[in-house]
This record gives sequence, structure tokens and C-alpha cells, in this order.
Amino acid sequence: MLLLSLLAGCLIDKDAYERRKDALTDGDGDSYAQEDDCDDADAQVFPGADELCNDRDDDCDGALDDEAIDAAAWYPDRDVDGFGAEGAAPTVACTAPGGHVANALDCDDDAIGVNPAALETPYDGVDDDCSGADLTDVDDDGYAAAAGGGSDCDDANAAAYPGAPEVSYDGIDQDCDGADADDLDGDGQTGEAAGGTDCDDTDAAVYTEATEDWANGLVDNDCDGEVEPVRLDFGLELWRGASAGGQAGRRLGALGDVTGDGLADYLVGAVYEGSLFGNGGAVYLVEGGRPPGDLATANVLLPGGADWYLPQVVEGGPDIDGDGVVDLVVTAAGYGDFSGAAFLVSGADFAASASLTLPGSAISLIAGDAPGDFAGTGAAFVGDVVGDGGEYLAVSSLFASAGGYTNSGLLAVFDPRELGSTTVSEGLTVVPGPYDDAGIGNIVARAGDVDGDGVDDYMVSVSYGDLAYVVPGGVASPSLPGDAVFRLTGTGAGETCGVKMLGDVDGDGARDLGCIYLDDEIRVFTGLAGSPVRTVAEHSASINLGEGSLSFDFLDLGDLDGDGKDDTYVPVMWYAALETSFAAVVFGEDLSFRESVDISDALLSAVSVRTNSSVGYRVARSADVDGDGAEDILVGANTDAEGGVDAGGVLAIPVPR
Repeated sequence: MLLLSLLAGCLIDKDAYERRKDALTDGDGDSYAQEDDCDDADAQVFPGADELCNDRDDDCDGALDDEAIDAAAWYPDRDVDGFGAEGAAPTVACTAPGGHVANALDCDDDAIGVNPAALETPYDGVDDDCSGADLTDVDDDGYAAAAGGGSDCDDANAAAYPGAPEVSYDGIDQDCDGADADDLDGDGQTGEAAGGTDCDDTDAAVYTEATEDWANGLVDNDCDGEVEPVRLDFGLELWRGASAGGQAGRRLGALGDVTGDGLADYLVGAVYEGSLFGNGGAVYLVEGGRPPGDLATANVLLPGGADWYLPQVVEGGPDIDGDGVVDLVVTAAGYGDFSGAAFLVSGADFAASASLTLPGSAISLIAGDAPGDFAGTGAAFVGDVVGDGGEYLAVSSLFASAGGYTNSGLLAVFDPRELGSTTVSEGLTVVPGPYDDAGIGNIVARAGDVDGDGVDDYMVSVSYGDLAYVVPGGVASPSLPGDAVFRLTGTGAGETCGVKMLGDVDGDGARDLGCIYLDDEIRVFTGLAGSPVRTVAEHSASINLGEGSLSFDFLDLGDLDGDGKDDTYVPVMWYAALETSFAAVVFGEDLSFRESVDISDALLSAVSVRTNSSVGYRVARSADVDGDGAEDILVGANTDAEGGVDAGGVLAIPVPR
């Protein structure tokens, strides 16, 4: 054995042994012997290692950087603009092949001017910057420009697009309707603010060729710098009375909207209507918006007997019964053997019923105390004359004997919300006439707060001696004439003077009083509280109606011209100069102290085409009854013959503005 071992030792090649030993050695510790590892000094290089783009054979396959895991995708850039073709198949390599780049963002790789970095040219139909579409909304307002097939009229202005808020008179068409808003009222003329000629671009009735008219009587319609005198011819159509002799329109009353259609309804009294009872009278409810026609087709309130002469007064009031609809007062001096009465009637019931009959249909009844008292000759809702915020009703008995006087008359105030059946003498406040035959209360009216104490006052006429008193509100038992806020008395010459309250014609904050003196002159009394006792001769101003004329009414229109002084509609039932009915608006400014105004000089006048019709015997102001957007003046024509001799009727004309 020893010999064999020695012989074997002699046969070993030491160099071969060392070489073999090295080949089997893993020098870099990467688990691959030198004979299998192409770089046994680098532990990152061995068979199966991840090939990287590092210019070496990491996986020992004999090739440098082949199929490297960190190789990049390269895309053809045919137009050599630095952007590869969108959607092209990539070439994966460690370095870019010739004509390739590292992105695929070029939406048209055959056009050198089209790529994400290119400047977009609007409206050319080319997506220059590869945003997905051609640029057609430069101002980014959500609307494509007209040049790009859209509807934006100014694609450089984000405030201009269809439907944008239009700025008037700036020369810019913001809403893309084809022009700047320089004709706001659509009358065909550009407003002065935009260099045009329309002096009021908010009113389509105002432009240089417009005609001055009654409805816009206080407006310079034709933009010539002046308001010209205007005369209205009116009365071609009317709501005609139901039958001959009824004298519809002898009494009128504004009511408000009781039918719920948004238009004002109103009341027409036919004092001598005899269709049910001789001289019983009737009250018609005319629905707003109803065209002129026969009052016989309107809802009607009828008397319960003959000779009631319904109505002496008819007037819309507050919502007395709490049903959300305004109610009314209507009076009949002939009721109960001329004891007379005032009836409160539900507006809702009247609107819902073709025919109602008194007294059964009334909410409440205020009767005269004795036959011949003529209760209800005067009646009116007079405001808060108590001072508790309520709306109160004043009713007179013209010929009642009270306070120890004969035929002195009696005036009483009631809370209409707390009534059932009562008499005039049972009022909350009872005011007897101050002497025999005074006949207090032929006219009763709201006066407002004349004395400035915060409580409304009320006006009452007197038939003999004194002519009118303003009675103070808030006084439980006022004694006349001593407690009167204002007393108008005659001169002893037997004057007649139909008194009514005017508006505040002198601008002092309190209402004024007018009286129709001898039928052809209206005398105006201002500053009532400051000069509490005056004769009919001591008037502040007057309106001359013309000799031979007849007037029985006038109407406060409020301050139409904005000068702080109320204006007045003056109807003349018979105007001698024209031999027909006539009316005019008299401005408060014209009624300066001791000024006499001739009605023929009025800026605004109206002539009725209905002759012998007593047009204007009574007038009332109403909200819009015909749907034209303007308040209306109701004008009675109680002797008109279109519906029969003295059948009467009513007309409506707009309140001028």
C-alpha cells in the first residue's frame, strides 16, 4: 500500500491541480465557481443575473447589455421634432436607435409643426399642440368661437358668450345677440347713454317720434325736453247700466281683488234700479279684466224692498271677517221707512254669488234709530281713529235728532270687526250735530292725521251754517264745533259747498280740504290745523271751472309728478265751454297760496265723447282693472242712454304717469 501511495504521488501534476482548484473556486461569493462565472471578481456578474445597461455582460451570456432589464422604450420620430409618434410600437434598447426618442406624444409625426410643445393656432382645424382638439375656445368661457364653428361672438373676452349678462351702453355685445344693449326698451332707438336719441331707454313709449299721450302725460314722450299739453278723448266704450232709469254709475267704489285673478274688481251703484223693487237700487261687482258690456251680467247685490235707494255709499274696505278677502260697506238711506242702514258685506260671498239680497246677506247691519233718520247717507272707512292700529267705520244719520237738537244729525264710529246688528246711536264714538238742522254727515271721509298727533282724524260735512269739520281721532266723545281740528263755516249767505278731502297739495305732510263752491269753483283749504277756523271765503287757492259748469266730485291722485305735493283729478260733469263732460289734472304746485287756477289751462285734460251722460258725476281711484299695468280712474256716467234712457254706466281711464 505504501508503495502504491508513493507511486501515485509521483503521478500528480501540481499545476493542473491548482488550475482545477481555481476553476472550482467561487472567488466573489456569488455561488458560481470561476469556471461558470464570467467575472468571478464581481458578485453582480454571474450566469442568470439581470442584464443591465452598464456596458458589461452581467448574465455571462457572451453579449453586452442584451435584453437589459433597465432598457428604455424608444419611439420613432419621423419628423425629428423631439416627439415620438403617438401609438407607435417602441424599440427597447439601452441607447436610442437612430431617429428615435423617449416619448410617444406626437399626435402627427409626419408634421414637424405639430407636437405638444407647438404653439396652437386657433380655428385652423389642426390640433397643433396635441391637446386632443383644435383650439376653438380661446377665452375658456365654455363656448367655441364662431370662427371655430361655435357661437361665441368674442372669443377673446371670457365675459362674452351666448346668455352672458349684458352690460348696457359699453359697446360690447356680451350676450352675443348681435349688438350691445343700447335699446333696452325695444322702441328702436338707442339710449342717450350710448350716444343715441332715446331720453328714457326704460320706457318703450318714450322716443323721438313718440306721441305725447294721457297715459304718459307727465313724461317727455318725444324727447324734445318739454312735456306738452295733452287732451284725451275717452268714453267710446262703457259698462252700461242694466235697465232704463237705474242710473248705474251714480255711485262708485274701488274694491280690490276679491276674485283672486290679480286684477282689481270694483263696485257700481245704480241708485234707482227697479228690476226687483221700485227705486230699490242695486250694486254690481265688476270683475277686473272684464271687457265693457252689460252690467246686467255682473254679480249683483239687491235690496230687500222698494225705495231703498241702494247705495248712497259703496266702498271697499278691510278684511272684516278674516277670510283673507276684502269686504265692503254699502248703505241704503231708504231702508226701514228711511231710518236708513249701513250693511257690511263679505267680498268673498259677493264674488261667489251671482245675486245677493240684503239685509240677509250682510255680515253686519248698522241701522238708523228712527224712521226718517236717513242713516247711511254718509259712511266711510276712516282709518285708525282710535289709535290701536285698527281700521274703523264712520256712519252718519243725516236727520237724526240728538243732543237736544232737531235734525242735527248723528255721526258714529264703529269697529267693523265687532259688529252684529246695531244702531247708529250705539257707536263707540257718537258725535251729534251742534245745532238744529245741522244735518251732519251728508259726506263722511278719511282725513289722515291732520293734527299730527299720531292718530287718524276724519272729516264730516254739515248741511247748514257750518260746512265741514275735521273731527279729532282718539277723542272718545268729541264735541263740535269746539273740539274740531278744523272748522269750515259759511259767511251767512246761504252758500253750498260739497266738501271732500284732497291729498296733501301744499306738501306740509297733512291732507287738505276742498269744497265745490256753487258748482263751478273748487276752493282749496290748506294748513288746516294751523288755522283751525275759516269761512268759505278764506280759501288758500281755487280752481275755476268756468261759468255755467257743473262739478260734483274730485279725486286725490297722489303725487304724480314727484314734487312732494299731491295732484287732483277734477271732473266737470257739464263743461259749458265744450258743452260736454270734461276733466283735468290739477297739480299741487299750481295751487300755491291764493292762486286761482283755470281748469282750461290744465296740462292734462280729458273730454268725454259721450254727451248728455253726466260723465264724472262720481269718480273713484282703483288699482289696475283692465290689466294694462296702470292704476285706473273709474268714471260714472249715470245718465248715459246706451242701455236705455238714464240706464247709466261706468268708464275707466288710466291714472296718468
